[in-house]
Amino acid sequence: MKAVRSKDLYDHAALAALSLSAHTLVPTLAHLWFNGTSISASNDVQAIEVKGPDIGLKCMIPGDLFLRIIRTFDDSDMLQIEQKEREVIIQSESAVVNLPCIPFSPLFTFDTLKPPTSSTKCGSDFFVGLKKCSISTGTMTEQLQTQGIAITTSKNGGGATLYATDNLTLSRYIIEADGGFSIPQQLLLPGRFCNQLLEARKYFPDVDCTLNFVEGGVVGEFGPSVRIFSRLEVASTYDFSEVVAKYFNEADAKQTVPIPGKIRQCVKRIIAVKSREKDSLSVWKFDEEYLTLSSKDALGMAEDSALVGPVVNKTYVIDTTLVDRVLESVDDIVLPRADAPALAFLSGGAKFLHLIANYS
Repeated sequence: MKAVRSKDLYDHAALAALSLSAHTLVPTLAHLWFNGTSISASNDVQAIEVKGPDIGLKCMIPGDLFLRIIRTFDDSDMLQIEQKEREVIIQSESAVVNLPCIPFSPLFTFDTLKPPTSSTKCGSDFFVGLKKCSISTGTMTEQLQTQGIAITTSKNGGGATLYATDNLTLSRYIIEADGGFSIPQQLLLPGRFCNQLLEARKYFPDVDCTLNFVEGGVVGEFGPSVRIFSRLEVASTYDFSEVVAKYFNEADAKQTVPIPGKIRQCVKRIIAVKSREKDSLSVWKFDEEYLTLSSKDALGMAEDSALVGPVVNKTYVIDTTLVDRVLESVDDIVLPRADAPALAFLSGGAKFLHLIANYS
């Protein structure tokens, strides 16, 4: 029997489990695939392989069940694991658990992928942008551009730009040019794949990540530790830069002020008193030298104002929940022009741009 620390086993299995499927008609997709020193899973669109502790298993175990059981042990517990014909036995110093298993028969293996057509290394700035832009990923299946984060190489070479939209907000992040960032064309990284990359980065913060573009998909590799595959969509039919230009003038980046602390606090108060989803709307009124934020619903009202300097008179009606989720990622608010159609926030100059639709 092989012995392994409970937390080590759980961490590796939990990362692979990000690709589990709830597809009951194909049980294999709801199982973790154990193959000696690796743990894998696939939902038929994405797949993850995690190199983990060698526990000597070569079988498949229901993923959710396995994680729930391992979580019941203390992190420091040493677990001994033994595989029988139709079950896996897990033992600690005093406990014994038997779990069902099925023969090892994966529906996907990384060895079947063709060699990459191109590759690019992803530094820390890529992951900062990925996290910030994930705020704007949507779930509208009929609109491709809302289903993930688009990535395109900068026209001057070297760097790249990330875009995401849910049709109510739009995020743009400019990745620092390092002379080596290159992708074949504008592509859409699926939202779930992006989340998997971010989770893997948490587990392996010091391991370099490489995106390998293969026929029909992309593989994110964290050294020999983790491989993450996803099918890939071409997003070249949607011009994100053109959309940004409609709602944001790059010269506006010079007309900003730090988001006042009073406004940040008022956003939290509005979220606290809202009684229904529709009551999350708030009025953002720029008037002479002040920004006043107010909202009223069945439970009460919240209002506050802050000095922002000379500004044109302009009023926006904004979904406050959309502001609340981005506040930690932005530093400045753009003082609007008279014809500015969206409320704009920035961070790092114009490195990160976040636009929120106006309901009025």
